[in-house]
Amino acid sequence: MPKLYLQVEEASIYFEAEGNGPYLIFIPRGVVEVHGYGQSKLTGPQDDKNRLETEADDIYRLMRSLTNQNFTLFGFRAGGAVSLKYLVKYLETLQKMSVHEPVVNPGALSDGKQLAQFRTDIHNAHRTKDMILY
Repeated sequence: MPKLYLQVEEASIYFEAEGNGPYLIFIPRGVVEVHGYGQSKLTGPQDDKNRLETEADDIYRLMRSLTNQNFTLFGFRAGGAVSLKYLVKYLETLQKMSVHEPVVNPGALSDGKQLAQFRTDIHNAHRTKDMILY
């Protein structure tokens, strides 16, 4: 399988694409590796305060480079937190989503109010579409 990269601001994101049919994306590892993980390379400074936002934006750019169709997103552990941020920002691009044991680094959200708002945004987006949250 060829090594594929998407150039985004401050990183070169490694991903794999295989097969035909509807798009399914796994986060992290597997199909997409986020900034600085695995074969993805940082090309500039990482903004840790906005990491969830940056990685959700990376997924959006990656998928729009491949297709304009809605797709299924599966996130687990730290990738689950990125998937939840993606859900809040880009709900209209998802067909389905499943999240397993999401882990949110407390440093990724600046304060308790931001965490509470993130939870509210997730709940509202989740109710809008047929999403599965574990």
